[in-house]
Amino acid sequence: MSRSSDIFEFLQKAQSCKDSFEKITSLDEQMVVGRISKHWSGLLREAFTDADNFGIQFPRDLDVKLKAVMIGACFLI
Repeated sequence: MSRSSDIFEFLQKAQSCKDSFEKITSLDEQMVVGRISKHWSGLLREAFTDADNFGIQFPRDLDVKLKAVMIGACFLI
């Protein structure tokens, strides 16, 4: 369901043994704009702490406001 204020859509959530990621696409799902991934930090840290390591990938020429939206989305995950 698309609203007029929507900018991106988080598509599939894929998980492997070590990393999981979400693809960020345009609303028409024609272009992958970026990716937010959670990196495995080791068995002890994963088991005994709430700390998580995330990475964000996006094109260098993406608008600054859209980069800020992606960073904000990473904080909300």
